[in-house]
Amino acid sequence: MVIQVLIFLVISCPCGLVFSISLGYFAGIGVFSKQGVLVKGGNYLERLKN
Repeated sequence: MVIQVLIFLVISCPCGLVFSISLGYFAGIGVFSKQGVLVKGGNYLERLKN
């Protein structure tokens, strides 16, 4: 389902992919903050992912 939404987003507006990536970072930061973990930015989320 997520892949279909991303495909639709890129076809309808290629700049939508940029927005979805940044929204993904904000969502990740929000999830961590609910668990009491402070994440400074998207770079640190990338490091945690790896």
